[in-house]
Amino acid sequence: MSETLRGRVVGAIDVGHSDEWRTIETIDPATFEATLGPLMRVPSTNELLIAYDARGCPRALGARCPHRDLPLAEFARHGRRPGTIVCTAHRCEFDVESGACVASEVREPVPRLLSYRLVPGVRGWLAEITEEDTAR
Repeated sequence: MSETLRGRVVGAIDVGHSDEWRTIETIDPATFEATLGPLMRVPSTNELLIAYDARGCPRALGARCPHRDLPLAEFARHGRRPGTIVCTAHRCEFDVESGACVASEVREPVPRLLSYRLVPGVRGWLAEITEEDTAR
């Protein structure tokens, strides 16, 4: 395996080709209209979702909010800044690239959202898992 800025790569998860990802619709609570959310489903797993960072690069994210373990497919909306998402359950805003909580209305520390770099694979994209990821 290779080496990244976040440590040695210890594994990878196949997230398929971008043509297979499906954008998750969300309901706007003010208008009750369906809108396209910031996340996409990966057909091969329920554990990961896809979002784009501020540079427009796709990243694989953990499917559950690290703050209260809620499903991001249900609660995530576009963040206030490019490359961020907000879990509307408790208003935690996460940077897609790093997974860091960049804004929150809660008082306690919010753990990082799992965020994996995608690299080209044989039939699509692979989410790289590093030693740092396995330590969380």
